Amino acid sequence: AEYMGALVRKFRHAQHKMDLSYEELHDQEFELLVVGTGLVECMVAAATACAGKKVIHIDEREYYGARNATLSVSDLREATTAKSDVKASLQAPSKSISVKLGHELENFQETWHSEPFDLRRYYIDKRPQLMLCRSEMSDLMLRAGTAQYQQFQTLDNVLVWHQERFVKVPCSKNDVFTSPVLSLTEKRMLMRFMTQLGVATRAPQSTRIEDTDNDVVGLDDSRRMPEIFDSSESFVAFLKRQQLSDNLSAFIMYALALVDTDQTTPSAPIETLLSAREGLHRVRQLLCSLGRFGNTPFLCSMYGVGEFCQAFARLAAVFGTVYLLRYRVDYINTTREEKGHEVVDTHGNRFFAKNVLIGDTIVPPPASVASDPETNSSQMFIDRWVGVTSTSFSVPGQDAPNAMDCLLLVVPPRALGNTHPIHLLQFSPKIEVCPQGHFVVHASTRRSDSEPPFDWDSFRNQLFTLQQEGAAEPSSSPSKPVLLWNCTFTETVTTSNTASNLVVDHEEIATIWKDVPCASNVMIDESVSVTEQLFRKVVPSAENFFPERPREDADAEEEDILEATVEAAMSAATVTTTTSDETAQTTTGNEASVTPAATSVIPENSTEIATPNDALQQPTDVSGETQRESE
Repeated sequence: AEYMGALVRKFRHAQHKMDLSYEELHDQEFELLVVGTGLVECMVAAATACAGKKVIHIDEREYYGARNATLSVSDLREATTAKSDVKASLQAPSKSISVKLGHELENFQETWHSEPFDLRRYYIDKRPQLMLCRSEMSDLMLRAGTAQYQQFQTLDNVLVWHQERFVKVPCSKNDVFTSPVLSLTEKRMLMRFMTQLGVATRAPQSTRIEDTDNDVVGLDDSRRMPEIFDSSESFVAFLKRQQLSDNLSAFIMYALALVDTDQTTPSAPIETLLSAREGLHRVRQLLCSLGRFGNTPFLCSMYGVGEFCQAFARLAAVFGTVYLLRYRVDYINTTREEKGHEVVDTHGNRFFAKNVLIGDTIVPPPASVASDPETNSSQMFIDRWVGVTSTSFSVPGQDAPNAMDCLLLVVPPRALGNTHPIHLLQFSPKIEVCPQGHFVVHASTRRSDSEPPFDWDSFRNQLFTLQQEGAAEPSSSPSKPVLLWNCTFTETVTTSNTASNLVVDHEEIATIWKDVPCASNVMIDESVSVTEQLFRKVVPSAENFFPERPREDADAEEEDILEATVEAAMSAATVTTTTSDETAQTTTGNEASVTPAATSVIPENSTEIATPNDALQQPTDVSGETQRESE
């Protein structure tokens, strides 16, 4: 309580200073203005601030995250109808952008399958995503220092729908040889495939596939497989050429590469087919992540995916970024003056920004901007389903119930009447998004504008038991979770192959960009490449993208704030040190328990900041020093 009180006082002080700075913004000059607090926007702001540039980051919403936010159910309802009421100023120049919120979520509907209960303790991700244990995102968080602002939970299992049931995805050598759904021939084929990728025996030092036409890096730079694929070959064609069975190809494509679209239909558009290079990179990256932090290759963020945005926003604030929530801009002048683009807010204050990044959920009028000719943009829809269950999914032969708390489940195309793969994420109270005894299940599938919305009712009836049925006969379908409540909504996404899909229609170098969301439906790691492209546009002379941050210097301010509360909490724990032949006894109030699977991604050579809970959870030192002296 003392720790949280110190943080509240700190943020109230910061908010007071922020309120006083509205008028002080007048005529100030910034290197970058970021509109919207989505993940890519927060990462670009943090990277630019770390490079020593002056940044201002604003959002009309009352929360961080935009498309990547974690919200309560009531806030999620409001997000489906949220729309900016800011009207364009009559005094705005002819070449200007009026910034307003767009409809990112639509068609929200909810259904109760039990007696209504309080939903305020349930937190829903707008876009639930996972992070690979060994990836560009995890490496970047360690390098930049944002990992210390988050806690992670390892995913317990990865399952795939096969022959009317969920089975464990064979990722490791042990999984391959013990899998009950693969024949002996398929097991040998899969082991040969993993050996070719160079990940079957030990973890690699790199997670990248080299940018050569015919070489794939294996365990190290000296081990290569020449001419494994053609540069223009699709992933499905490559797997077919490897003479893999249809069953095994589906495992690799949808459960390991996590492809979002149907790849096996002959009529599938060629632009939706995954390239062999990208498919092999995805499979190798997933397999390389095994064993780093747990038995599965994925990490999920405690308290929801919105914590990623807050972590990078916190890093940007440490390096001097000005943050303004509930802040509305009247217009942005697209004509760049000597000081930069003129920005006028609804309070009449004016400041200048040399570069402007507009979030993907912000809608500037198309008349003032032009599409980048090098950008290949397209619009798609993601149909989402969120449910609250009282039981978890189960797998025959799984003895440990706690191994089925946080799950990734994949349903291949046409398995449940779906055109494209369905990805399900089940989260438990271990990541603090729901109360004990319940689970939050996210399901999503993408579609084009020419395809009809997915029938979630049929999906629900095949995978879940309704509360009424479960109450009458709770053990009739032990493998089906009991559904209590669910909602559905649709997310509209404009994808692109490049980082900037809007540029100023001007002869000079473009300095206004609009971020585009990543096409991946499950993985958060693809945000790194888009962020680096945008950062290089803002700071082209920068040597490093997120240089390694010395932890002790960066955390000096926070350590000063927490020093008093940590010492007070440790003093509150009564530690009795006895002689060597006596037993040391420690008396505390309510001792907190430590979740063994919870993972804090901290560099090995760093020192983690202690919190009051840490002080109470550490074992007593009976070797002659008290716990306080040891700390």
